[in-house]
Amino acid sequence: MVLGLVGLIISLGVLVYTIDLFETEAVFDEQVLWLRSVDDSHTLADTIQRQEDFEIHHIYESFQSVVPILFWFILLGPAGSLFYALCIWYLDALSQDDEEIEVVELIVYWLELPAALITGLIFCLVGNFGPGIDYWIMSITDFKESTAVRLLRMAGISIDTVDVEYTDDVLGFAKLAEARTAEISALCERSLYGWLGVAAIFIIIGL
Repeated sequence: MVLGLVGLIISLGVLVYTIDLFETEAVFDEQVLWLRSVDDSHTLADTIQRQEDFEIHHIYESFQSVVPILFWFILLGPAGSLFYALCIWYLDALSQDDEEIEVVELIVYWLELPAALITGLIFCLVGNFGPGIDYWIMSITDFKESTAVRLLRMAGISIDTVDVEYTDDVLGFAKLAEARTAEISALCERSLYGWLGVAAIFIIIGL
């Protein structure tokens, strides 16, 4: 009994230590505020580029900070989450000209792939299911697409704004991008709740 409790405390300690919580709401709110500050002095091309860079980077960062760690914790316990975290920390410490960077990136990709596929499925369930599940099925065997791009496309389809045609007006684009940013933020938060539900199911089964 005591050993089991100690083991549980250690396991939860490792999980908390390896998770790097990403302040999704705060980061997305900051982007919304920036979009509201856009005026005629901003060029359309630069505004579009900043929005695209924000989406692909922060959707992936929101995912990476919690989901793969939680996935490998569910699958292999503390050893799984710690192994993934160590791979990420090591990758961050490497420079672009290091010989082993491609190998580590490949390891991280395959560690993240199953968690990304499940996240995509959760996006479908909490978002626009029909088009989302069609793309999800098609993307299962696509191993060339990066995790960041996969998540961005799944998020866009799930909020049903992937085919939005932005106007040539920078202010019009900013308004549409603001609505899209708010929807993506809500989707990321709902997907995290979905993962917590998955974790709870596995804990109940394990008990």
